[in-house]
Amino acid sequence: MKGFDYLSPNGFYDAIKAYGLPASIIAFDQAALENVSCSFRTAYGLTEPLIINGVTKQGGPLSPIKSTLTTGMGHLWLNDFLKDNPDRLVVSSMNKGYGNPHTPWESEQLILTTVEATDDSITFAKTMKTLKESTLKMERFQYAYNWTTSWGKSKLYILNEKTDQGNQTSAEIWSIDKESPWDETKHVTHMVQVSRGEFQFLNVSINNSNARFQELLNIIKTFHFSRMSVRPPITLLNRTITTVLLPKLRALLTLQPLDRKHSVLLDKEIGKKVFEEIRTRYTPSLKILTLPTTLFGMGFPSVRRLNDALAIDGLLRDLNHRIDAYRKMARITMSDWTCQYNGCLDPFSTYGIHNRPFKTITWDKKLPITWTLAREAMKEIGGDLVIRKTDYSSWKDNGVSLKHIRNCLESNERAKTRVRQSKTSRDQKPNWIPNTRLLTTADKYGLAWSSDFGIWADNGKFSFREDPDTQTKLNRVPKPTRSNIYDGVKNLLAKADLPILVDIPMDLALSRVQRESRAKSLIECHVAQGCKRDNNPSGVIATDGSMVPANAKLHQVRSVTAAMIGTRSAAWRMEGRAKSIQHGEIFALIAAHINTNTRSIITDHLNAIRMVEVNEQVFHRKVDKMNGRALYRWLFDLRKQRPIPLTHVRSHTGNGDSNSKLNEEADQLASGAINGRAWTPPEVTFKMDEYMLFSPVDGYIEINPTKYVIHMLSEVEARQMEEGTSLRMARSLYHQFDPPDRLYLKSTSAYSIAVQLLTRSGQLDTMYTRWKRGIGSNNHGKCEYGCGMLQDEHHIFVICPYFSDMRREANKMIADGTEKLLKKVDIDEGQKDQFRIIAKSLLYDNVIWPLQQSRFYLGFVPPMNHIQNDMDRKEKLNIKHSLAIIWHTEMIKLCGRIWGSIMRERDRKWSVEKETDWKK
Repeated sequence: MKGFDYLSPNGFYDAIKAYGLPASIIAFDQAALENVSCSFRTAYGLTEPLIINGVTKQGGPLSPIKSTLTTGMGHLWLNDFLKDNPDRLVVSSMNKGYGNPHTPWESEQLILTTVEATDDSITFAKTMKTLKESTLKMERFQYAYNWTTSWGKSKLYILNEKTDQGNQTSAEIWSIDKESPWDETKHVTHMVQVSRGEFQFLNVSINNSNARFQELLNIIKTFHFSRMSVRPPITLLNRTITTVLLPKLRALLTLQPLDRKHSVLLDKEIGKKVFEEIRTRYTPSLKILTLPTTLFGMGFPSVRRLNDALAIDGLLRDLNHRIDAYRKMARITMSDWTCQYNGCLDPFSTYGIHNRPFKTITWDKKLPITWTLAREAMKEIGGDLVIRKTDYSSWKDNGVSLKHIRNCLESNERAKTRVRQSKTSRDQKPNWIPNTRLLTTADKYGLAWSSDFGIWADNGKFSFREDPDTQTKLNRVPKPTRSNIYDGVKNLLAKADLPILVDIPMDLALSRVQRESRAKSLIECHVAQGCKRDNNPSGVIATDGSMVPANAKLHQVRSVTAAMIGTRSAAWRMEGRAKSIQHGEIFALIAAHINTNTRSIITDHLNAIRMVEVNEQVFHRKVDKMNGRALYRWLFDLRKQRPIPLTHVRSHTGNGDSNSKLNEEADQLASGAINGRAWTPPEVTFKMDEYMLFSPVDGYIEINPTKYVIHMLSEVEARQMEEGTSLRMARSLYHQFDPPDRLYLKSTSAYSIAVQLLTRSGQLDTMYTRWKRGIGSNNHGKCEYGCGMLQDEHHIFVICPYFSDMRREANKMIADGTEKLLKKVDIDEGQKDQFRIIAKSLLYDNVIWPLQQSRFYLGFVPPMNHIQNDMDRKEKLNIKHSLAIIWHTEMIKLCGRIWGSIMRERDRKWSVEKETDWKK
């Protein structure tokens, strides 16, 4: 169907009537499309205006809305037509298909008749007869609004074919007879191409990594940097790839990620183009090229890390999707992976990620590539990173299959050891795990679920109960088997503690309403025990939040506090790398709303006021991807129940009015709670998405998953490189600081950065490197300036007397920069002298360096932890960071000058030799 080539207005008007929307919408649209002046752009300019009527502009903002509403009628019509047809496609979990669902979630099913996006559509059916009838129905619907199918582009996709149809390459599909389109007894046929085992939608080969890889590889190979009269700086190459090439790759990877081996090959292809522009004798390290500058890389984007991050982000998006069909399809897939291929363990739980099931399968044929890729990436990040379901109340309320419990417990034992068991060891299981045949027998008599025997109590233990229905079912079982079933199930459920069974805290088994009620009661208790203040009888509450460190990186642990000042004062402290200042600010507002004495609230968090004052539809659209969205949702719901006036006050202004003073008190309380007394706030899981990223260190992760995963994968790679690069990337030995982005990403003259790439990669073209690799071995790797020593990186930049003048000049610039900064800070002379000693020794071998050898040519700064003073911790860190930036900048510039001098000298000698050879 080509829905955007022509859009009949009558389709939109019929949809308005069918959906029961106001007729005034039709009148408004007709008036908007009447006598519209339109000019066409040609090679000679704009034409004279033409007057058109009743036509919606193709590509305009109304076209997608009108097309969606119109085609929606066709979908409903086709659904009604296939309502009782056994050959319609119904997607459900495999267990549900067998009539043996394991969990309450497996009751979901998805009916697929047709799917459309822009001008692409797919119609589904289980038999050719039903497919032909469905296509004919949709053709008749489209013809009513002058839409036609492009049969030349159409294909028949056959999946999971049970009967071999030989090498049939085409098939007949029905369409309307245009001479009598409304006669249901007549139709014509079209021959369409047949494709087996795969299908495409929106020009994407679904779950086909090879096809997507070839497409992306072709984009990279045909990409070229702009030609320049001089060699482009490495920063320009980075900027070009980031802004021109990467957006194209990202858009396609979002629709269909690649497997990891293909994404690595794309990184290598991009690196190859960059290295060709740098024109070095030896190839630098691709890993260092793509590491972030904060980890002493060059900051180039990595397709591999982006691909992994998009896979995890896409998985979470589908599991929590606001559109029912997407969400159901994802959760059905999750159910099948869990119970069919992962021993009934959630494949993204702590034990499930490391589980090795007995059943070996070909992942790329049974599961989406995106899902298996996401699991591999999470295993690489480590730290027990999981995707956690935030609501298990259906297990507690409705129970779960006994077979599922048995499989979970057995798989847990295997996952703990992470050892794949052989066939002979399968029977070597604890005696409390009943035989599968016993549970099959129990199922035969209607005793298949845990709810037949009891429920899980609030402490996570299984609580048995006497149920007349269960007793009646047991009485039907033959006596010899009856006691075996009862004893076996009792032993099984006695070990089935809910937190152990699914690796969750017990509160997730409570309903969301129960958890919210408990959280409110806990906050009320905290406030009631807070310090009483008699000087605020008016019910005015001030709130504030604080965070240390203020500019924490994603991998840094931080303390976030929330405080409220009113009739009583209270403070809360939350830990974790995924928390932010927003969590503190919003939680304090929530506590103020829960406090029954609150009459008005003062806050300096303007964004919160703006967020909660919009209408509900806009709020949910904005908040869905925000950090702290669970707290925002709770605050929004509390304000619907009790809309307390919110007043914004500017912080740290020093004003003497009562609001500013109250805000200042709240700020002091929040800051003091960082190291002082504070309550631990309840986790707001009852307002979180159904599926959340979680790790013990970070807690529940609400920040952008793509950004988080890319950062954590970079951290993992940097840690691995510390040991594998002859200590060239051993950052942990030196002072921890972030090199300035302006040097590595924005500098217009970046030869020093290219030298850093080669030096950190160990690929600098020194005489020693040539000798090791069998190139120009006449001087056995000795210095070309007559030193008589091996010419490696350390010799060139630290020892070689030929460059002493350059080192002295750089040393003076470092000393001047250090002195200029020290004049601005108020510390005693003894501390300043320690900084001066380090500054004077940076370019030479000295005991200040961990290995007693200078590593300034790698951009490192020696540790400064031994320098202590009475200054505020934040101010002390600022001084050390500022000095590190000054020193780092001068050190890498010196490396660029020294290596540039060497290369110019070599070029001069090469030119002289060539000229001599030419004269001969």
